[in-house]
Amino acid sequence: MSELDAALVETLRPMVARLVREEVQKAGLAWRWQSVRQAAKTLDTSEASIRKRAQRGQLPTRKLNGRLYVDMETLDRQMARLR
Repeated sequence: MSELDAALVETLRPMVARLVREEVQKAGLAWRWQSVRQAAKTLDTSEASIRKRAQRGQLPTRKLNGRLYVDMETLDRQMARLR
């Protein structure tokens, strides 16, 4: 990759990331996978509580790059079955 190509990629990277984030939010995809912090806020509980429930297998979660994410869509379906 030439220096010009590398510079162009670095210039475009934040713009593309912003556009992708905006489109994901528009599509509602941001709802599905939430970080521990986001899930705690959504569920009105503490981050420690989210982690404990995840360790017990009470929340549908996945790890990505060492970070824990809660599958809010699956959790919502599970909660709907209990109603």
